[in-house]
Amino acid sequence: MKNQKRHRLEKTQVFRYLLDHVATATMVAVSLEIYRPNVCRYKSMLERAGKLRVVKRDRCKITGCMADYLTCEHEKEIGHG
Repeated sequence: MKNQKRHRLEKTQVFRYLLDHVATATMVAVSLEIYRPNVCRYKSMLERAGKLRVVKRDRCKITGCMADYLTCEHEKEIGHG
């Protein structure tokens, strides 16, 4: 039960963060101090629910690797956030 509650809370935190920011999964994980594989799990859930979209593909500011920049705000345009 504890894990389910924590996962629900973390998923909500990820969603709210991505309403205001355009970021990679790693950037979200670092900002929110959430285990990155969990962020990826929540990303998949939000995508399936139609609440998350990829804005662009570019180098992550943290890892330097190519990654998807994500948002839950449908009005965000490439380059903003």
